[in-house]
Amino acid sequence: MLALCLFTNCLFIGYYYYQQNREVLLGQELEHQKKQNYELIVNQIESGIIPHVISDKKEFAGYFVLVFPNGICDVCNKWLFKQISELSSTSDLVVVVPDKLKKNMEIYNTVYKLKLSSIFCSEKYAISQEEFKDMTYIFYCSKTGTVLYPLALHHKNIDLNLYFKLVKSIDLDFL
Repeated sequence: MLALCLFTNCLFIGYYYYQQNREVLLGQELEHQKKQNYELIVNQIESGIIPHVISDKKEFAGYFVLVFPNGICDVCNKWLFKQISELSSTSDLVVVVPDKLKKNMEIYNTVYKLKLSSIFCSEKYAISQEEFKDMTYIFYCSKTGTVLYPLALHHKNIDLNLYFKLVKSIDLDFL
């Protein structure tokens, strides 16, 4: 009887460790897929597959441009709205949303205390690919109108404040 209990306990412990290892491997695979998807999005932004020109590039010259190409989910973006509200200044940040969502963005601006001064509307940013439908991204538009430093914002571990500081420290527009 004791041998049977010991064998059962060993079997249970073995199964428990097997499940833990399996969870770790699945977690690593998920992180790898997220990283690949993130790299794909950034490459498509940089290559121009994902459009990031509204009408006149100079319209955003000298600004950080936050784009919600297909929609805004306040629940999904609470982490992003929190980071925007904690920025020391949002005077160099403009937001672009589809025409139908301008009112929503104005409401979120008030509710989440985002302090956004400029909200632009455009349908030119719309992305038809299903895998990018909830994507949000940011870039810096240089004073010459060049799109620089695109960054996809779909990870909660992205520090928006750090992004602003890094861009300002490496771009000649801020020197």
